[in-house]
Amino acid sequence: PATSSAQKLADDHYFRVRLYQENAEKGDSDAQYKLGLLYLTGNGALQDFDEAARWLKLAAEQGYALAQYELGLIYRTGHGFAIDPVKSYMWLNLAAAAGIQQAVTARDEVMRSLSAKQLAQAQKISREWLASRPKSEPYVPEATGMKSKVSPPSPANEPDAAFSGQT
Repeated sequence: PATSSAQKLADDHYFRVRLYQENAEKGDSDAQYKLGLLYLTGNGALQDFDEAARWLKLAAEQGYALAQYELGLIYRTGHGFAIDPVKSYMWLNLAAAAGIQQAVTARDEVMRSLSAKQLAQAQKISREWLASRPKSEPYVPEATGMKSKVSPPSPANEPDAAFSGQT
């Protein structure tokens, strides 16, 4: 009997999730990001915010700029991790520093909700995270319309330099 197009589509989604899962478990940040998005959107996998957050965090910790952006949004909304505006700002700040334009707007919105103490803390952990990384360039996929590699910020352009005087 012929396979229905709906069944074929379901099989394709299952195969894609399995393929991403295998590569994500091997530490592939691109697969971790894509698997996280599948779980986040529920488009091609069951929607599962906890799984989305887990995979996006693994990719973000490897410097994957789009995963940093998504993780910042997760900490902002509480879908997958508890709401944490300081962590949200940190991840959005790192994504913005890597050239993700949407992260700039989101980071600035989060910034307006932070106290001066929280903002200082968020900027400090952003700097510390960046300083703890190998001096390789952040990964920004070609699909974003940006160069695949973005130079790390110079000291004058630290991820939080524009806001260091804010109260």
